[in-house]
Amino acid sequence: MAIPFEEYNNLIVVPLTINKSITLDFIVDTGVQNAIITEKLFADLLSLQYPRKITIAGPGLVDSVTAFIANDIKLDLPGGVSANRSSLLVLETDYLQLKNNMGAEIYGIIGYELFSRFIIELNYDRKEMILHNPRFFKKRRFMSQVPLAVEKTKPYITSANQNAGSPDVDSIKLMVDTGASHA
Repeated sequence: MAIPFEEYNNLIVVPLTINKSITLDFIVDTGVQNAIITEKLFADLLSLQYPRKITIAGPGLVDSVTAFIANDIKLDLPGGVSANRSSLLVLETDYLQLKNNMGAEIYGIIGYELFSRFIIELNYDRKEMILHNPRFFKKRRFMSQVPLAVEKTKPYITSANQNAGSPDVDSIKLMVDTGASHA
């Protein structure tokens, strides 16, 4: 099934409906484990319950970030893709400032939960993210397979070392991160 996406600063952004109530734009990020809502106000409007409060390593210059965990959340993407009983991290304070940094109304990030369930084809020309059921997926001629290793919910590829200055290193491990617009 094809899900249309917007592209901001080379990042994929899709609408995500939370508990059949609020639809917000989320970045699709292969580097994030749990879905994150950055603006606690929306979680409060949904009257989400937080059985746990956690501290996680902060992004960039922030040492740590306080977040709440909300369980049994229903997440819906366009086209009928749903995840029931999901966990959602709710940031206590919007440290990421996605709305300000992206210049668009973006209030969250989704990643591993999506990538662990589907084979995902990204078509940047048509601005579509196509989700394939792994049981029925058949590789097409124009596609090529790249070996991928998932470690602690993060995808990595191994590439031949192109640096002539380091002859001792045969390969380099690279994280595939759709949530970063830099190398």
